Amino acid sequence: MKYRIFSLLILSYHTMTFSQESLKFDIGNSSSSVSDFSIEFEKRDYKGTVKFNQLKSTLRDIDFSFGKDYLKNSYASEARTVISNINNASKMYYQTRGEWPTETDQLEQAGQLNVSRSTKLKWTFDIQLSDQGGRITATSTEEMSGGAGHQIVYDADMGKFGGYGSSDDRYENEYFKFLLGVISANAVGINISIQEDINDFYIDIGKFSYSMNDWDIDIAQRDMIRQMIMSAKIEIQNLKILVPRRILNELNEEQVKYFRYFSENNGEIIVKKLSIDFTLDSDRYFDIRGILDLPIGKAKLSAIMSMGRDFNENPFFKNLQIDFTSLSPLGKSLMDNLNNASEIPLEKRGVGYTLQMAGFLNDRHAISLIKAEDAAEDAVISSIRAGLENYATEKLMENGRRSWPTNPWDALETKPAGYATTDANAALDGQWRFNTRTENITHIRADNTIWHWDYDKGTHSGFNSDIGSFGSRQEGVGD
Repeated sequence: MKYRIFSLLILSYHTMTFSQESLKFDIGNSSSSVSDFSIEFEKRDYKGTVKFNQLKSTLRDIDFSFGKDYLKNSYASEARTVISNINNASKMYYQTRGEWPTETDQLEQAGQLNVSRSTKLKWTFDIQLSDQGGRITATSTEEMSGGAGHQIVYDADMGKFGGYGSSDDRYENEYFKFLLGVISANAVGINISIQEDINDFYIDIGKFSYSMNDWDIDIAQRDMIRQMIMSAKIEIQNLKILVPRRILNELNEEQVKYFRYFSENNGEIIVKKLSIDFTLDSDRYFDIRGILDLPIGKAKLSAIMSMGRDFNENPFFKNLQIDFTSLSPLGKSLMDNLNNASEIPLEKRGVGYTLQMAGFLNDRHAISLIKAEDAAEDAVISSIRAGLENYATEKLMENGRRSWPTNPWDALETKPAGYATTDANAALDGQWRFNTRTENITHIRADNTIWHWDYDKGTHSGFNSDIGSFGSRQEGVGD
């Protein structure tokens, strides 16, 4: 068995090193089990060991294939990544300012985009976006290895790339594609220890298991992932981590305070259980479910997260919710402290807490939080309510009767950014509409969720004529 695996590795190495036209091989089923397994390693500054009491693994239905390499896709991948970041940043720019950007400088000045100097030397970017979609175009300069004048076009309406390095350019990049039926492994009694001078670091895991099902992955050169579908489950029980003293000494006072919530007196972090289930569909949406059990309490995670074409730009959370329950006195103290920090969107629910957010993540912080969306919507709704009151007062002075308009937007002289006159539900990010059939105001947030407010103009004739009612925020389009 060892010889077959070694031969396979040698074959793969030579295939990738010495340019062949193609390679394809299949593996049926394979399983292995080892006990009392250990690895020792040593370098100049440190030494360590990895031990397993027992390790079992299963491998089934693998299909590997390698194709011919072309450079255009690899040259274009850098520009595609920046275009995806520009597209995400432009949505946020529109959400906060009510207008679409036309230059990358606007996004960088707003703190929503960072394009490296080396990329700017090789590519120029043109932004032409609108509520209907639009495009973002990258044009190569003489500094780009593939030459000047090549264009990559991103169709925002279709969500697709075209032009240089794309499939419609009749060039295929080197790809590495494999199909895996089921891969699983479980281990009991894992210990990893490292000694560096006077610093000790170790990880103890009572039990570890994972399973991966129905993988379909298409990976191009230089981390260009064209397609990935998968589902997986990971579970860890009785995890202990001893953090090196060197790292602890580098923490500031605030960081030390929060570290103590998760560690014992000896600096050992303990996790009773960590369980994560996730699926990834062909539209690059992750559906994630997880449970984290700590000595200070439990956290239950649910999230829908999307990634861009190349899986290397900031993720977008359609929704993220973490429920903190079964809190110990120390855990309750931690959550109370976090709740007092304005940048943390925590909501107290009974004896626990809930964190909800949606939006893009960058290296510093999460933006477009649900609370921020709530505040922005509340401002618009408050202006409508005030406008309706002014409208009713004017009608009272005109004909002696208070009344509201058929369309609540008629009570406002200035409409909010994203307002559309079409008689329908909101259909685009940031859009506001009034549906005369359902008599609902609808709004779509940056996370693509839709919310509505019930509206009733009231009775405009007869003895009992009066204004109607204006409901509170509800999720969905209403009926």
